[in-house]
Amino acid sequence: MSVNSSSVLTGAPDQLTTGPILSAPKGTALPTVVGASLDAAFVDSGYISDEGLTLTPERSDESIRDWSGSEIRRILTEFGVTLAWAHLETNETSLRNYLGDNNVTVTAADATNGKRIAAKIANAELPRKSWVYKIKDGNARVLIVVPDGQVTETGEVAFIKTGALTWPVTLTTYPDANGVHVYVYLDDGTVLTAGVPAPVSASPSGAVAGAQVTILGSRFTGATAVKFGAANAAAFTVVNDSTIVASLPAGTAGSAAITVTNGSGVSSSLPYTRGA
Repeated sequence: MSVNSSSVLTGAPDQLTTGPILSAPKGTALPTVVGASLDAAFVDSGYISDEGLTLTPERSDESIRDWSGSEIRRILTEFGVTLAWAHLETNETSLRNYLGDNNVTVTAADATNGKRIAAKIANAELPRKSWVYKIKDGNARVLIVVPDGQVTETGEVAFIKTGALTWPVTLTTYPDANGVHVYVYLDDGTVLTAGVPAPVSASPSGAVAGAQVTILGSRFTGATAVKFGAANAAAFTVVNDSTIVASLPAGTAGSAAITVTNGSGVSSSLPYTRGA
């Protein structure tokens, strides 16, 4: 695989309309692709401090040794993943993440007072929730999904005149039914022409009627027709999304540009020269 500088990503927050970190009750439907609409149960907690988000896998293993004392195998004995960040906004959601849902009460604004929040720092476990983290770099997007996570550490809060309040938290993740702690989904942002097949090469050239021609390209799944010039292929097989094998129909020697059709339309013509 050749090097590709566009695969070098930075970790800025993707927060066009919401904060980049959202949570919902455990068991809420989870996204499985970048850009998917989130369940309405997910709520964001606003800005995150400039320290960003850190994800830390933690592994412990032990050695198995033979009679001579030589290490012959290592076995995994402990595994976990934590995520850590600091809420930059002081709002009802950030406080619920930091203190627990049951320890924060909100009273709506009225004619006398603004919105009031009452928070309690109490000796209690914090709730387990589902979490989503949205990250971007230009058009590229990264989506981190935690099906089951619990805030297990809360950091120091400094009340000072020269800086914003931050509410630091560390999230411990637990495995889902498939044994997965964290899902990471990526989209490089390079968009292809929607749906239409794109043949890029065909071999062998100069084939004669009845010969098998291999066509390479993309978006071949669901192809409904393959043509050489104006003639349909005698038969064709979609091997996978990038490969079609087609039988060259009867015709005269010369130019017979290849096109592939699917439900989205007809591809651009791929120049091809056939034999008799």
